[in-house]
Amino acid sequence: MFLKILLTFGLLNIIIILGYKSEVNALPEKKKMGRPTDNPKSTSIHVRLDYECVDIIEKYTAQEKVGRAEAIRRGIIGLKDAIIKK
Repeated sequence: MFLKILLTFGLLNIIIILGYKSEVNALPEKKKMGRPTDNPKSTSIHVRLDYECVDIIEKYTAQEKVGRAEAIRRGIIGLKDAIIKK
């Protein structure tokens, strides 16, 4: 609730605010909804690549019509067979 008094003196308008109480209630936090997935990708990795590696990724993404991230994921999955089990 607030109360305003407006005084006019010629061309000069003066607004005096005598009391102002904010009645804004905090909204409850909602979890953001995105696309549902069975395989969330929550880990981010930053990698520096040379021009040869970038060129290989670019050619692969154009050929397979996938994004860079998916191409890199496919490359990592391809390394799965190379892991030596002890």
